[in-house]
Amino acid sequence: MLVGSDDFDIRVFKGDQIIGETSETDAVTCIAPLHESIFAYALANGTIGVYDKLDRLWRIKSKNVAVSICAFDFDGDGIPELVTAWSNGKLDIRNIRNGEVVYKDNFKFPLAGLCTADVNQDGRLHLICCDVEGERK
Repeated sequence: MLVGSDDFDIRVFKGDQIIGETSETDAVTCIAPLHESIFAYALANGTIGVYDKLDRLWRIKSKNVAVSICAFDFDGDGIPELVTAWSNGKLDIRNIRNGEVVYKDNFKFPLAGLCTADVNQDGRLHLICCDVEGERK
């Protein structure tokens, strides 16, 4: 189990034992599994990043706060990208290995959340983004 905390730590548990941990620069607000041992995190100070196990692959810091993160296979290659919804209405999709932006969009209002679902029951997951006013794309 992977746990982020207000005391800036990301901890890996096996049962009730801590088997690994790493410290960040602010409170961990989101954690999302991405692919195999790779996971993403967001911090209260606007930082997002990706780890493979406890080895950091990359991180970026924004003036805005990530309100939600999730994995989504945007390009259909079988490996998910990191989707981030930001407090300023920005949405970006990044390569999980290097953090390169592969897609971006802007909403009129701050984003409220992200999820994936098979909305039209065609057997494929779709990315659902919703802003604080209820608009979705």
